[in-house]
Amino acid sequence: VAVGAARAERPLAMFAALCVPMVLVLVYETKVFVAAHNRMYDVKSFSRRLAARLGPEAQLVTYRWGQLSLQFYTRRTVQRVQDPAGLERLLSAERPLYVVADERAWRTLPEATGRLWSFSDRAILGGRQVLVGSPVERP
Repeated sequence: VAVGAARAERPLAMFAALCVPMVLVLVYETKVFVAAHNRMYDVKSFSRRLAARLGPEAQLVTYRWGQLSLQFYTRRTVQRVQDPAGLERLLSAERPLYVVADERAWRTLPEATGRLWSFSDRAILGGRQVLVGSPVERP
C-alpha cells in the first residue's frame, strides 16, 4: 500500500499506510509491557498496604533501599538510612518504627543492631524480596 501511494505521489496516503500499522503495534505493545512492568514492580499496592497499616505516629524508614516511590505512594515522609548507626539513632526515638529493606539487608540487620525484628509485610519487587520489619523487645 505504501509503495503504491508513493508511486502515485500521494504523500498523505503513504504517511497513513506507514503510520497506522505502527500506531497499532505500539498500542498493543504498550498494553502488554505496562501490565508486565506493573506485575514486576508493584510498588503502588505494596505502598498502599503499608499506608493502611501504619498509624500517623509511625515512622517509615528504608534501609539501603530507595525511598522515593514509597514516599510518593504512601504520601508520607520516608527516611533513607544507609548504615546500622543511622538506624540506631532512629530506634532510640519513642515513635513506632517500620524498616523496609530487601532480603539481603535483612540477613545482616539483626546482628548489626542487636535487636529482634518482627516482619509484618513482604513483596517481590523487581525480582527481589522486600520485607517490612519492626523491632521487638527481647524476652
